[in-house]
Amino acid sequence: MPKGSNFSVPNEKLLTGIEVKEQAGHGIIDMRLIYKGKDETSDHNPFSDWVTNNPEHSEIIDLTIPEQTYAIGIEGKEQGCFGIVNFRLAYS
Repeated sequence: MPKGSNFSVPNEKLLTGIEVKEQAGHGIIDMRLIYKGKDETSDHNPFSDWVTNNPEHSEIIDLTIPEQTYAIGIEGKEQGCFGIVNFRLAYS
């Protein structure tokens, strides 16, 4: 990850999803975490920083997990010359 990016969940928060930026012809170009307070309340700042801070996106997509579940992993799809073009959260 680029220097200065923080892609971890703070102790007082729970991971509820990932927001991704997609650029046509390039796939997924950036992502950040979505979280809420451990007390199940919303947060004034529910997002982490963007990993790459790339502004060249054509679409922003939220991948969230259903209520009463928790994230256990990420599955990704890679395409030659494009990197990651699709992924999803695994949850239990």
